[in-house]
Amino acid sequence: MRIPADQFQPFLDQVGTLCHVTYQEQTSENVSEAYYDAESRLATQRTKLERLQNLLAQAENMEDIITIESAISDTELEIERLTGTLRQYDALVDYATVYLSPPGGVPALQCGGAGYQLCKPHGRGLCLWLAGVCC
Repeated sequence: MRIPADQFQPFLDQVGTLCHVTYQEQTSENVSEAYYDAESRLATQRTKLERLQNLLAQAENMEDIITIESAISDTELEIERLTGTLRQYDALVDYATVYLSPPGGVPALQCGGAGYQLCKPHGRGLCLWLAGVCC
C-alpha cells in the first residue's frame, strides 16, 4: 500500500496503537545519484534530438533521411524511457510503501470500531484489510 510520505509516521503510530505488531522493518534508498544521472542523460538525449532534427532538415538524399529518421526514433524512445524513470523516482520520493501481512490471511469483516477509524482516511478497501489485522 502506498502512503503519502508526510503521513507515513502518523500511519505507523496509529497502526502500533491499534494492532499487535509482531515485526516491523523500515528501510530507505537514496535515489539522488540515479535521479541526477537520469536527468543528465535526458538533457543529453534532448540535445541529440535537436541536432538530429537540424540534420534532417538539411538532408538531401533518401538514404540520409532514412538513417536520420531512424536515429530520431531511437532518441525519442530513449527520452520517453528516461522521462518515465524520472516520474518513477518522483513517486518513490512522494510516497512510502507499506507491506502488511496479517497472520492467517484476511477475513471478510465489515468495517467498524477502531479499524474503521484508522482506515477511514485511506479508503474502504484498506479498512477491510486492517480490520482483519487488528481484530
